[in-house]
Amino acid sequence: MFIKKITQNIHRRCLIEKDDHVLAGVSGGPDSMCMLVVLRELSQKIKYRLTVAHFNHMLRGEESDGDAKFVKDHCSSLAIPFVGGEEDVSTWRKKHGGSREEAARTLRYRFFKEEAERLSANKIALAHHADDQAETVLMRILRGAGTGGLAGILPVRNGLYIRPLLFVTQNEIHSYLKKNKLPFREDRSNLEPDCLRNRVRLQLMPELREQYNPRITGALGRIAEISREEDEFLEEYTEGFLVNCLSERKKDRIVIKRSLFIRFHPAIRRRMIRSAVKHVKSDLKRLSYAHMEDAMELLEKEAVGKSLNWPGGIRVLFSYETLTITSEKKTAVMEGQTPFPIPGTLSFLGKKIIAQTAGVKEWEGRGREIDTVAWLDRKKLSSELVLKSRTPGDRFQPLGMSCEKKLKDFFIDRKIPAEERDELPLLVSNGKIVWIGGIEVSELVKIDGNTEDVVRILMK
Repeated sequence: MFIKKITQNIHRRCLIEKDDHVLAGVSGGPDSMCMLVVLRELSQKIKYRLTVAHFNHMLRGEESDGDAKFVKDHCSSLAIPFVGGEEDVSTWRKKHGGSREEAARTLRYRFFKEEAERLSANKIALAHHADDQAETVLMRILRGAGTGGLAGILPVRNGLYIRPLLFVTQNEIHSYLKKNKLPFREDRSNLEPDCLRNRVRLQLMPELREQYNPRITGALGRIAEISREEDEFLEEYTEGFLVNCLSERKKDRIVIKRSLFIRFHPAIRRRMIRSAVKHVKSDLKRLSYAHMEDAMELLEKEAVGKSLNWPGGIRVLFSYETLTITSEKKTAVMEGQTPFPIPGTLSFLGKKIIAQTAGVKEWEGRGREIDTVAWLDRKKLSSELVLKSRTPGDRFQPLGMSCEKKLKDFFIDRKIPAEERDELPLLVSNGKIVWIGGIEVSELVKIDGNTEDVVRILMK
């Protein structure tokens, strides 16, 4: 029955198929040794390759070294290929920070992935079981997780990591090991209540099992399975809505049409934001419910020109018409002024700006053309033009107006997103801004009935 449950999990979720190369992460403990024996048996039926990987965290001195030797020797006795790696977790933590468990996991998973790539293994098997799942769900309930978090440990992650034992309990694993007289190593650190998982495992779960529900492991496992299936459905459902709301989608930047976005139920909006963050960041680490609520609050307040800085370098920008989620680094503002010859070409603020001289007849009938093309009266321009980025106190006389106004107020009136204002090149003549790249020509240099020569400026 034990092997049958594992086989059903493998077949139902397509964890392993014929001709796969499975790299099994084996620590030497009861769970991973059980997985090793089961995978070896099934490899003869499903016809896949099996290699064992062991990572020594160097946390328990001779005991850690003993674990590595134990796994290597056992693989040798079974004629199973073995690869080993080691790194001092304590030393790594001093440099990078984080908890001992986080550091160990980071180094262990990095080793597994690197070895899988080197060996061309397309699956990495990990020995998480039903009790691990129950503990994970309970920990996430304590932290206030949503359905995504309550899905717990996934049977398959990223098409690479698989958990063949996820639907069998620790008691079933120990019974199988005892019945078949299989050896394993005990890690004494698992018996110390020095981290949240160990406290949940050693204190909370026994209390819940004895006082409230003897089948708590199965109950929490069902919550995980239901949450996972519903979360997968809602993610796919939400993705369709998000696509319809997009005005721009790049690797590190997603721009959502605000007018369409706000029509959806808050639950869908949260998922759309999470999906956008995952697109630009590839994960949702450290993104919490509080972050979502901050964004929802600014949307409800119809905030404009506001931004949120989220973990992992994510910025959320609110403009009049869009909601932008990006991991792009903000473009540095150019300091000072750059001389701009006419005719001439200049790269400024990441844009290529070309100035050409022409006769007025070339302008006639063309009008403004497109936003990236501007026409100016040559005689109204000084002989020494410069390009600059905006600075506090800048003023500008828009086309058709008889007086200047603050550049900031002009941007607000034109609904220019705050995050774009520093990236606009400004052409200055005689100390006055006469052109805002891609936006507006000043009244001071407009073409009129007396114009004889013009300057055509093209921005790419």
